[in-house]
Amino acid sequence: MAKIGLKEAIQARSRRRELAVYCGGLPLALEIEAARLSSDPGLPIADLGAQLAVSQARLSVLHYDDGGQDLSVRAAFDDSYRRLHPAPAELFCHVGGTK
Repeated sequence: MAKIGLKEAIQARSRRRELAVYCGGLPLALEIEAARLSSDPGLPIADLGAQLAVSQARLSVLHYDDGGQDLSVRAAFDDSYRRLHPAPAELFCHVGGTK
């Protein structure tokens, strides 16, 4: 394992924290980003953060499929939306839902 200096360790910690903020602290979103990092150890955390920084694309980015495990924040929101009664579904749409 390569040694890193204090400056690099602080930067890495800051990037991980930023990634968690972009994930909204949602456990599923964090799991997806962890899976993406695990599947590609050479992928810089900064690259994931840059992808998530574009808020209009965030739901599309928060997706992981390795052929056996398919994780998606959008799919989870869509499934939850479909289960709502009409009044809460309408409110969901007004506060920024996906429909």
